[in-house]
This record gives sequence, C-alpha cells and structure tokens, in this order.
Amino acid sequence: MSLKVYTVHLRQPVRDAERDIVLVREGFSWGAFLVSVLWALWNRLWLVAVALIALELLLTLVTGWIGLGPASGGVISFALAVLVGMFGNDLRRWTMEGRGYAEVALVAAHSPDEAQQRFGERYPHLLAGLSA
Repeated sequence: MSLKVYTVHLRQPVRDAERDIVLVREGFSWGAFLVSVLWALWNRLWLVAVALIALELLLTLVTGWIGLGPASGGVISFALAVLVGMFGNDLRRWTMEGRGYAEVALVAAHSPDEAQQRFGERYPHLLAGLSA
C-alpha cells in the first residue's frame, strides 16, 4: 500500500477535532470525476455544485445550438468530468480557505486516520487547547 499525501487544514481556534481539522488528499478525485454534483454536495461545496449544474446545462444548450450530435456532447461532458476530477480537491481547499480554514501542513500516510495521528505527533502546538 502506497503513501498518500494529505493537506491539513485547521480552523482557528481549534475546539473540536471532528469539525476543526480537515484532511484533503492530494491528487485525482474519483468521486468528483464519477458523480461531480453529488460529490460537491457531499463535501458541502454549494457554489461548486451550482456551477457544475449550470456549466453542464450551458454545454448542453451550446452543443445543441451549434448542431453537435449526442456523441460530441458526451465527449465534452466527459472532458468536464475529467477536469473536475483533476481539480476537485483543489476546489475543496479553495472553499475551505473562504470558510476560515488555514492550510497548515502536508502529511504522508496510508490513511486519513494515520495522517491525522502523524499530524498530531508532529505539530502538537497547533492542537494546544483542543477539547476532544
């Protein structure tokens, strides 16, 4: 099993590890690729979900207006899904920054739980005053 890289985001002041510490995996997001809008809603990315719906509707209208067939529309939708998969986790980070979370560390681990444990061991000063 290979190591994955996670970015660690903290909301200050940290009071609750369940809500104030968020790990986001680096790399391609299969959930964002396969079910983009549902993935965005699951991750509470409301504006991203609305933008994805609007973009898909716009692409459908434009491809119909310029006379592209269903196969061409499918290829364009697939390309959009690939882009969302590639940049989905970056969209999460961007949204979290707007919600007051700061990216404080990178951690390599086999799982999110292990990453959170490693983060706590390496940066205990960032978790000072944490009530679990």
